[in-house]
Amino acid sequence: MWAGIRNNDGNLVIDSLLQYINQRKKFRRRWVGALASVTIPIHFIYGPLDPVNPYPEFLELYRKTLPRSTVSILDDHISHYPQLEDPMGFLNAYMGFINSF
Repeated sequence: MWAGIRNNDGNLVIDSLLQYINQRKKFRRRWVGALASVTIPIHFIYGPLDPVNPYPEFLELYRKTLPRSTVSILDDHISHYPQLEDPMGFLNAYMGFINSF
């Protein structure tokens, strides 16, 4: 993963990308409102070891906020980057959602 971040000197700008942590509080109402008003199906693929969105508190809040959405919870050792940590698990969860239509 670090090799990917360093590609094209990405490591020199990563601190700028992490501003979303502060923006989560600032724009919470706007972002949550936008998600809550979506009329198409929403599916969340979650790694329960995610330090940014801790388990189970995050899932409880997510389900309360977006009760019509669905969630796939991956294996216990999966964290914040499930598409990198468990590509097949992520793909299976994604395809399961897509194929449900």
